[in-house]
Amino acid sequence: MSRWFRHYAGMMRDEKLVSVAVKAKQPVERVVWVWGAILESASEINDNGRYEFDAGEAAYFLRCDDADLVGILACLESLGRLSNGVVVRWSDRQYSSDSAAERQRRYRERKSANAAVSPDDRDNQRDSDVTRPSRDADVTAQETDTYLETDRKKAPPNPQGGEAGDLFDQVEAAMPRSPTYNQAKAERAWRRLSPADQQALHSKALAFGVWWTAEQAKRNRSMSDSLRFAPPLDKWIGEGAWRSFDASAAANPAVSLPVLRDGDPLIPFIEKLRGKPIYFGTKGTTTVTPAELEKAQAALGEHAA
Repeated sequence: MSRWFRHYAGMMRDEKLVSVAVKAKQPVERVVWVWGAILESASEINDNGRYEFDAGEAAYFLRCDDADLVGILACLESLGRLSNGVVVRWSDRQYSSDSAAERQRRYRERKSANAAVSPDDRDNQRDSDVTRPSRDADVTAQETDTYLETDRKKAPPNPQGGEAGDLFDQVEAAMPRSPTYNQAKAERAWRRLSPADQQALHSKALAFGVWWTAEQAKRNRSMSDSLRFAPPLDKWIGEGAWRSFDASAAANPAVSLPVLRDGDPLIPFIEKLRGKPIYFGTKGTTTVTPAELEKAQAALGEHAA
């Protein structure tokens, strides 16, 4: 079931969103869509305004370039609507959730209060509870307050002490830090990898970091300005994008990545290799690695035969 969140009157004519549109040189309706998607994400995650926004996926949905959406995010942050992957002042505008810890605290308080009264008083209190109308009658019911957190099965302790380990630390240090990076998700995705995959990802992350730095220098772009274009490490690991990164091609500046157009017969085979659909920019093109191109061409040849 989807979570509800507080909308606010005037959002479609919000002066700050208009300012973002002007500054980012984007249509106002696109800025409003991005802002709405961010609010929805923050509501679904329900973690004090933390949100997730996949610019590539949204660009495919809106039929625009992902750089346009990254620019909108940067302007929203510069105007104080977002900060380090969090919607600013989210908790001031939204209802706080009724957590299990809060329910447990109230249960213990009632239990202590009941222990301090006489049996007669307890009976009177019980009768009062039955006849008194609930003040929460018009509010969606929460889980019962007598739910005990101690009933939950405790997870076994993590042998790594809750940390992903030194190898992950090196990966994290090598990769450019995206503003939307979620460290907890990255660590969980890392732990799901086999030791062999962790070693392979580690090597590719080191190569990616070197390649990324060189690319930004070629574009005369500072590292701080380039971070909004960087892939979030949690998605780079979790969605398997690291597997398609060709470290050997990236190490050779003379090698340019092949460009394919939407509708190219090789696209279905490359999507099969990646295990997910390819998103095309406004020009209807996408880049692939030489290794992907070679495998897709071989698969197409076998299919035609």
